[in-house]
Amino acid sequence: MKIARNFKRFGITTALLLCLFTAGKTVSANDMPIAETPDTASAVTKKAMRNNEKDHSAMNEEITIRIGPSTFSATLSDNPTAQAFRKLLPLTITMQDHAGNEKFHTLANTLPTDASLPDKIRTGDLMLWGNDCIVLFYKTFSTSYRYTPIGKIGNPSGLAEALGHTDVTITFQSANQTSP
Repeated sequence: MKIARNFKRFGITTALLLCLFTAGKTVSANDMPIAETPDTASAVTKKAMRNNEKDHSAMNEEITIRIGPSTFSATLSDNPTAQAFRKLLPLTITMQDHAGNEKFHTLANTLPTDASLPDKIRTGDLMLWGNDCIVLFYKTFSTSYRYTPIGKIGNPSGLAEALGHTDVTITFQSANQTSP
């Protein structure tokens, strides 16, 4: 009886191992979850934060937006679109007026996208429409269009007046860059 039970266990174990091997799956230490303790959690978190800072160089970076004599400070979003936009700086472009609430410019190259429907467009939002159209909004309104955020002007007071209702030349630059 004891021999029969041991043989049965051996048969089940062998069958399980055979299933693992025929499925092509091997288990290694890398597949096993790591149990975090208070000591390792802080080390893991600190390392992830350092890696995140390296990967997201545009995260919360300040840029300057110059419109004639007016200057506005904006904070870039934490996404690949903002990182790609940052690499274009300094950038001086002519933006056209559209619908009395935004200025837009179509870039020669495309930027990465992750468009979503915003709750509401707000004065000072800097967005990407499609994959190549930069849009700077100077009025708050509801929309049914999808955009990828690039950044936001912190204090948009006077933005509408600076932009006017005609085409306008705008310079975007990193906060630490000097004027062209």
